[in-house]
Amino acid sequence: EDGNFMPDHQVRDELVTLFVAGHETTSNALTWTWYLLAEHPAVEAKLHAELDRVLNGRLPTLADLNELTYTEMVIKEALRL
Repeated sequence: EDGNFMPDHQVRDELVTLFVAGHETTSNALTWTWYLLAEHPAVEAKLHAELDRVLNGRLPTLADLNELTYTEMVIKEALRL
């Protein structure tokens, strides 16, 4: 706030807060997404179909993002809720 560096202990405390809070929110977002997919099997089936078509059994790369439009919509909708 005053333009000076934070002391080491404050930096450590801030990092701990970020890791703990970030872990919990990520976990909650993933749990909510899996729950919503389980509640909407047609959406889950369409998501799996897109992943199977685009990835063909391999891990995704950044180059695949443009083709995973339905996957992106599912993730954004789950985060919106």
